[in-house]
Amino acid sequence: MLINSRVAAQAATSVYRNGGTLDLRLLTDKALEETTDEDRQVAASVIGTMTSWPWVGASLATKTLHKKRPALIPVLDNMAIFGAYMNPHWPEKPALADTIKAVPHIKDALDWIARDITRSENESVWTQLHATEPQRSRIELFDMVWWMYFRQVEPVSIPTEQGSKGSRPVPSTTTPTPIQVRAWNPAAAGKPLHPKGGPGTSSSAGGATDWGDDQA
Repeated sequence: MLINSRVAAQAATSVYRNGGTLDLRLLTDKALEETTDEDRQVAASVIGTMTSWPWVGASLATKTLHKKRPALIPVLDNMAIFGAYMNPHWPEKPALADTIKAVPHIKDALDWIARDITRSENESVWTQLHATEPQRSRIELFDMVWWMYFRQVEPVSIPTEQGSKGSRPVPSTTTPTPIQVRAWNPAAAGKPLHPKGGPGTSSSAGGATDWGDDQA
């Protein structure tokens, strides 16, 4: 939950009360890119155990479990992953922010990410990124690349001035290396995943990811 600065008190209480019933021994020690379909089904079921608790959705569950299995459990953010990455209507329509609890949908997300991070045409990119950030797991690198692309396409909006109803995108302050990763999934089919700034601009894989947009 340390990744999520906006977790509700009810959700934190729910995790505290039910956390002792979660058996992490069920999870494989493999990284997501090495998993079988069965491994991912078990992982989805463990995440689903948490989403069965009151006030806990897939976003909060995976942000919590990611700290325990950083190479296996990706952060399945409501907006960035379910609302955009897996949404065939994005970016033509804004990312959805629905709370996801269903195990089949969680399993689909694990499958999509596993497929993207093992695509042969992306291997050279992962090699570059791992050389830059050797302590990061592949799903952490994927998380950073997709999040930066997501926020480049759909920036966070803030009030134009105190009390006004307008909004403007938060300007980018990053400056990095042009990297391109291609996505397999139908929502992003044919769309290159670029770091913030888009193709031909610079961005860095380093830095912390701000997951403050959604709560559960």
